[in-house]
Amino acid sequence: MTEIVFPLLERIKASGPADPIPTTEELRRSLTDLQSDVGARAFNSFDYAKQLAASVWGAEKTSHFSMVSRELRVTDKRTKADRWQRARRAASGLRSPWDTIFLERIAVSQRAERRDHGVVLSAAYLEATALAWSRWVRHCEMEQVSETPTGTTLEAYARSLMHGQEDAEIMRNRDDGESTQDRKEPVSMRSCSSYLERIVAAYRLRYPGFSSAACEFVLTRYREEAKQAGSPTKTGNQIVGASAIYDLGFEQMDNARNRRVRGVHAARDFRNGLLLALGIALPQRARALSVLEFERTLFLPEPDVILIRIPGSALKLPEAQKQDETFERTFRNPGLYAALAEYRRDYRPLFDTGSWLFPSMLDRTAPISEEQIGKLSGDMTQRVFGVRVTIHRWRDNVATEASEELPIGPRAVPSLLGHRETTTGQRHYDHSQGIKASLEHEDFLDHRRSDPCELLI
Repeated sequence: MTEIVFPLLERIKASGPADPIPTTEELRRSLTDLQSDVGARAFNSFDYAKQLAASVWGAEKTSHFSMVSRELRVTDKRTKADRWQRARRAASGLRSPWDTIFLERIAVSQRAERRDHGVVLSAAYLEATALAWSRWVRHCEMEQVSETPTGTTLEAYARSLMHGQEDAEIMRNRDDGESTQDRKEPVSMRSCSSYLERIVAAYRLRYPGFSSAACEFVLTRYREEAKQAGSPTKTGNQIVGASAIYDLGFEQMDNARNRRVRGVHAARDFRNGLLLALGIALPQRARALSVLEFERTLFLPEPDVILIRIPGSALKLPEAQKQDETFERTFRNPGLYAALAEYRRDYRPLFDTGSWLFPSMLDRTAPISEEQIGKLSGDMTQRVFGVRVTIHRWRDNVATEASEELPIGPRAVPSLLGHRETTTGQRHYDHSQGIKASLEHEDFLDHRRSDPCELLI
């Protein structure tokens, strides 16, 4: 490819370390003019100029090249629908009167009102229930049976899901809410059980007094079998150790520092390293991590101290409690504090002028989504450990390591993970005997807090 010659490039080629570095305004004007001349090819030429500048003045002093390039290259994206908008969209796809019934219940739940002494339902639950009901109605039409659930029709539908005979919208109970995707393949026992539960729940929205012993029998059987089967996405080899994931985060940050050019890709590496380290240090679910923002939900109030304050809307709580509860944790961690301070000063501005802790590479106004956090967590651990360790399994790793390494053992788990009962951790988390032999535990949890229940308030 022929090199595009432009004044800024020639100036850099003729410069030495003692010469003045082009200012941000000069760079912006140069790139804008170059775009007018050669179109999209301007960015490749500007990137080449950026690399030359880094070789002359150093990566740190030329980081503003990347800021200008990103400013002109990345456009603001359309705002995504929020969780209640997604629920309303799913409800609007139903036939009358079901659409009205669901939309009314969505409005009531969004206001956190209790109707008839009932519970306030979450947006994710209502969206999943509306989608499940839509598929159920389609199935009933194809089979020419009544949409009123019976033990026989639920059992037949369950078999069709389990054998992949339906183009099923699979529901997954994930830490970031129920997500769906179209597939024509067998579903897991857990997904099948969730489907049946949603169908009956949807019917009861219209007919609150609906009761069927046969339906309850089928629901109970699939619910118990789902418990026995466990999650198909969780395996024992995903327990690689919380400290290993935490250390990987700091390795990622070192990689960012060592890049020849301090640009948006270095900022991305540093961001991803913080995701790994902070994801273990809290540890919270993807939805909670996605709302972390400097001076709004994440604070550095004094040297070595980190304060996290996450609103209830981003937590896994009953919907009625989300307006009143907040996750707040203060802890002392010199290494993580220093990394956050360095990121805010040197790397975060390379994305945009915002304050999201985990900004998007593709949108200058938004953070990465909880789904993208889940994908990143799996991709990074797959590359290093040879197995995808999902964001929820990070919590499992923390629980396992805390149970084995801390003096108070399993009693640390409820405080670390926000469980109300110790039995939750005992029931759901692995306790691998081999982890002690295979890992060099670096007092990571002790650095974070001397006792998981001993926080700096």
